[in-house]
Amino acid sequence: MKTTLILLASMLMPAVILAQQIDSTAIDTASTLVVAENQEAELAYNEGIKLFGDKQYTEAVQRFNEAIGFKDDFTQAFYNRGLVYFQLQDYDNALADFNKTIQLNKKYDKAYYSLGLLYFTQQKYVEAIEQFDKALEFGFQNFDMLYASGQANFQVGRYERAIEDFTLALKQNSDSWEVLNDRGSAYRQKGDIDKAITDYRAASKISPTNPLIYNNLGSSLRKKEQYEQAALNHGLAVKMDSKNAIYYNNRGAAYYGQKEYDKAIADFQKAVSLDAGYAYAYNNLGAAFMKKQAFDDAIKAFQKATQLEPNYSQAWTNLGSAKEMKNDIEGAVAAWQKAVEKGATDAQSFINYYR
Repeated sequence: MKTTLILLASMLMPAVILAQQIDSTAIDTASTLVVAENQEAELAYNEGIKLFGDKQYTEAVQRFNEAIGFKDDFTQAFYNRGLVYFQLQDYDNALADFNKTIQLNKKYDKAYYSLGLLYFTQQKYVEAIEQFDKALEFGFQNFDMLYASGQANFQVGRYERAIEDFTLALKQNSDSWEVLNDRGSAYRQKGDIDKAITDYRAASKISPTNPLIYNNLGSSLRKKEQYEQAALNHGLAVKMDSKNAIYYNNRGAAYYGQKEYDKAIADFQKAVSLDAGYAYAYNNLGAAFMKKQAFDDAIKAFQKATQLEPNYSQAWTNLGSAKEMKNDIEGAVAAWQKAVEKGATDAQSFINYYR
């Protein structure tokens, strides 16, 4: 009987935290003074700005409509009406107004910024980045935009660019634990674990009771095989948020690294009790049972993982290994064939061993 590798899964948790409310600095009040040439348009616009500031959004739209009716090239009215629509989550009308603003004034930097935020809210990250870059090109730059741009770049795997954006954001607000945390996650994704650890620790000093930071710090320490410190930090995350299945799963992974399999099993079991659909935790539970030679329990855990995530190739590979240990070669080969179908090409060598 051969020995196959049991693969453990864990989860990185970068913070994806952006205040999706439009900052008041995005309101364009440059045209709030009444001018003689078009008094009706300016009066309606000014009333719209006041209503917008008072969060009377429906009434604000009506005033901006009136302003545009009197003056159909009123750039600021189109822009601010777009902001109101954004607040009302009427994204189609917001998009139309921001595009109209840019059509009227191609250098309107705030419109590019707000359009970027709109795309970001819709998880259209590539489009968001394009708009943020245009805003920057025309001279607009603030903390929120740099942070959002960093997050968008992170989401599409442009980690070097994300780090650049987060670094610029930190120059404007060095006390943002969110940006430090997310830059740490970008470093981690790039494989620069030492810098990731530095950023997570800096974030924890600013927000010392935030479990997300300790979870991410623990995950990075596991990458360095510093399992004792990893378990400590994951434990802090658990202490601060005892209802989060991911924190238990990741502490279990640290215990697994320490070869404390009973503790690992307890944490993985807690994770799936909190989240019955957590396929990765079931896979990890199976891996820990394998170390305890509890093969029947391992098979049940791996089977559950594959039921929850039928394309989970790692769990199919592990299920085959568990069945092999029970001398169920036919079942093992069937599981490995599933693994190969799902993309785990290394499982083919296990099948070949028995052919």
